[in-house]
Amino acid sequence: MPVFKSRAPRGLTLAILAGSLMAVASTGFALSMSDAAGNWKHPDTGAIVSFFDCGGDLCGKIMKPSAPGLKDDKNPDASKRAQPLEGLSILDHAKKAAEGSWKGDLYNAEDGQTYAGYVTLQAADKLQLKGCALLVFCKSIVFSKVAAQ
Repeated sequence: MPVFKSRAPRGLTLAILAGSLMAVASTGFALSMSDAAGNWKHPDTGAIVSFFDCGGDLCGKIMKPSAPGLKDDKNPDASKRAQPLEGLSILDHAKKAAEGSWKGDLYNAEDGQTYAGYVTLQAADKLQLKGCALLVFCKSIVFSKVAAQ
């Protein structure tokens, strides 16, 4: 009995393989709100910021300042300058802009200013915070995820 070998052209086989890999990559590496939720460490100061789901939006607050007892002394509202940095909200109800990305007002306690903020998951353990003034002057910092204890 003859055995027939069906063989697709090499180019077609490579195209199917590449398409399959792209489909796996796009679904296997999609980062979501649950990936952003948790505690994240500032690379320079060691401060810990917690990001969490707040009604379908992304919120963030300082869990552990870079040093104990620090106050929000640069806040433009003089009545808030005595409040501790621990527990301070720095991101309130950022809206989803794209998969793994949110946009909202980002408060910087280092200078007391609020910036147009962008939060983007770069990987499961890397979260970029980007603050922009006038949408032109931007600064970004990449936080590292703190392992759950």
